[in-house]
Amino acid sequence: MCRKAAPKFKHVKLAAREEGTIIVLFAAFLVMLIGMTALMTDLPLWLRAKQEVQNVADGAALAGAMQLSQVPLGGPGNLFVLSPVNAPDAAYAYCDKYPDTQCEVSTNPLFNTVSVEARRPVQVFFARAIGIESFEVHAMATARMVAGY
Repeated sequence: MCRKAAPKFKHVKLAAREEGTIIVLFAAFLVMLIGMTALMTDLPLWLRAKQEVQNVADGAALAGAMQLSQVPLGGPGNLFVLSPVNAPDAAYAYCDKYPDTQCEVSTNPLFNTVSVEARRPVQVFFARAIGIESFEVHAMATARMVAGY
């Protein structure tokens, strides 16, 4: 009876070629870990800044709308129109309380509205590790004054 020789396994040769793969896997995992940490630390910053900028825009629009003044037109029924003369100044004065927030104010006399667009840059902490230095948050608000109220 002849004995057959044990087969040679090819995985021995493959194992020699797998040297250094752990470094590649570790690098990929490390990039993923840094990205997730940046997301988990800087996302709440963005959410909070977005809410703060929205509050500034809302307050400025309301401050401007409260300054819309009634100008009588005369005639039957005491007709009057809202005049936006002081509205932008009041909105900008409200925005000036928040020096890091920039505001753009516009009025629409036809619809008796004051619109405010506010923006603010926000510095990030951990996202700098992946090349993101800062981001900007935007918010818009419109307030309307109804004549007679």
